Amino acid sequence: MIYNMNSARATKDLKVRQAIDLAVDRTALSQSIMGGNPTRSYFPEGVWHSDPMAKQTADAAAAATKLDGMDLTGANKLTVIAYVLRPDLITMLPKVKEQLELVTNVEIEAVKDNDTWADTGAGFSMPCGFPPSTPTEFVCYGTDDWDVLMWAQDTLPGGDPVSFLNRIGNEEGSMAKIAQFDPSAATDTKVAAVDQATTPAARKTASDEAQVAIKAELPVSTLLTPNWHIAISDKMKNMGYFPYGADYYIIRADAPIIGAGAWVDPDADSSALSMPVALALCAALLF
Repeated sequence: MIYNMNSARATKDLKVRQAIDLAVDRTALSQSIMGGNPTRSYFPEGVWHSDPMAKQTADAAAAATKLDGMDLTGANKLTVIAYVLRPDLITMLPKVKEQLELVTNVEIEAVKDNDTWADTGAGFSMPCGFPPSTPTEFVCYGTDDWDVLMWAQDTLPGGDPVSFLNRIGNEEGSMAKIAQFDPSAATDTKVAAVDQATTPAARKTASDEAQVAIKAELPVSTLLTPNWHIAISDKMKNMGYFPYGADYYIIRADAPIIGAGAWVDPDADSSALSMPVALALCAALLF
């Protein structure tokens, strides 16, 4: 979930963002889509820079404490948008609405887009759809008329944490732009330190510190790590489906480093994998 930190929105207040984060029951969301691993960690469990947190169910009492004395009724409603390109988000959207209304005591307008996007003029695009309150009015959301955007993001392109940390901790990153998040100088410094660390131990320490800094400002909340499935049967092939070889480390047979087109060094040890292939296979195993 990406929070809108525009000054006109209730989610500008850190306590509101913390309350929403606490109100969401990740376990229930996982059950609603019958898959995925509920988590608050920015990275999948099992990799060296993950931050596993055991408590994935909602803590409504703690959420209410965050909102104690705060009047959200002036906000009239909180608008939560989910985009249809990831159907799991649409399935989870009613659950998120139910969970947040229980704690905030204000209406949650749950909007699913229709896979149409509009340029906001602020360096990013936002979904368009038909809000429940105005079901015949087509709305393209801008910078100041939504509160939470349910999003799907690859957190480990290249198998390293720095890209994702930059996307949420650096104002030039796309998620930071959408959130209108201007990280503190201290957070910027912590994220930059990850890229500067050159040893595994130093990178682990820097990554942990950057995550703590970003979570203290909470521009985004993680819901779960989805389970991805790939179909390779002849039936799927005959329907025209083929694996998309991109940032999920699906290794295709026609890739230049493996398969029929692979170049083999005649002087190399045939019992050893080339470095690119070894790295690709290790990355695949991570997922």
